[in-house]
Amino acid sequence: MGLPVIDVDRARIRQVILNLVNNAVRFTQQGFIEVGAEAGADEVTIFVRDTGRGIPADKLETIFGEFEQADMSLRRPHRGAGLGLAICRHFVQLHGGRIWAESQVGQGSTFYFVLPIKPSAQHVPALHRHRPLAQPESAPRSMVVLCSRARVSRFLQRRIEGLELQTAKTVAEAAHLVDDLHPAAALVVADGTDLTGARNQARALLEEIAPFDLPTIVCTLPTEGLASEILGVGGFLIKPVSHGDVIDAIGRHSEHPRRLLVADDDRDMLRLLVRILSHEWETCEILTATSGREALGLAKQRPEVVLLDLSMPGVTGMDVIQRLRADPETSSIPIIVITARSIAEDVAASRKGEVSILKASSLSAGELARLSLAIAGCLAPQYTARSRGGARQDNFGAARA
Repeated sequence: MGLPVIDVDRARIRQVILNLVNNAVRFTQQGFIEVGAEAGADEVTIFVRDTGRGIPADKLETIFGEFEQADMSLRRPHRGAGLGLAICRHFVQLHGGRIWAESQVGQGSTFYFVLPIKPSAQHVPALHRHRPLAQPESAPRSMVVLCSRARVSRFLQRRIEGLELQTAKTVAEAAHLVDDLHPAAALVVADGTDLTGARNQARALLEEIAPFDLPTIVCTLPTEGLASEILGVGGFLIKPVSHGDVIDAIGRHSEHPRRLLVADDDRDMLRLLVRILSHEWETCEILTATSGREALGLAKQRPEVVLLDLSMPGVTGMDVIQRLRADPETSSIPIIVITARSIAEDVAASRKGEVSILKASSLSAGELARLSLAIAGCLAPQYTARSRGGARQDNFGAARA
């Protein structure tokens, strides 16, 4: 699938890509560097991936600050002013985009940045060479995020600008953060589809921080974890996959697998996965399939884990999941889905969206008015055509009068 044409300042976006590639070259002693892009519904994601030394988790956000580098002891031969990533972030944000990094120490890093296909008029893509970098706010507003999944905070940080996110795994931890930070709001993310449990956590948080009264949002998010629960699979691997991602995903289900099944119609991806698995588990039998029909046949040999591409032609990965789950002989085999991030988010987004807002006190008329205006301004309605009989078809396929 081709990439769309987007309206950007070519020189500045080229500079962002070159800065990221230059960083990858400087800090990668062996392995490879990969540059790629993927189009979503309303944005394009560009990534630069390397197999270098990696970045500690606690540095993944601070590296974008001015005069900040991740690990000066590891990267001593390449000391510099540290302005490269700050400039990248500044240029991307001026285009209405976002930039972030994902990394594992010793395995490499991937830098992503997202540009809108139709940039908002409030952003000015035509930049000037001598425009100074925007100064960071001295006291950025914060939000406490209560969730059980470690990747949720990174998922949110990619998409939220102007708020410093602080993550807690328990109500007690969240209450402690509220005491220390006095955040603008709290966000409680449901574990999978369990909104009832998330609401109970939100109520417990409000009781714990009393007499403080903090706006608290409860929601689900279209993450790989939610997509896994919806499909009934053991996890998602988002392309481009890394060696560590593949091994970790399988290791959660079988520490020393003796037989694995890999199904993908992309033969290059198939060879990459087989090479990763053979290197990690030399004595493991690896079954390979290039179609969904072939995968169903090989699944009868009862592999311990199935790695499955969703977008195979004919009998799709979705079809394979349904048939394996319907057969008592294969229903318990763990399935790990391999797909693009956009597909994982589409699967998760197939569930009805629901958001709750809780406060210890009732909403005033002014607060309700401002909240209504904010929702009307950021969530676009979707209307379907009415049928001739006066009924309409809603998003769930049911006709209503």
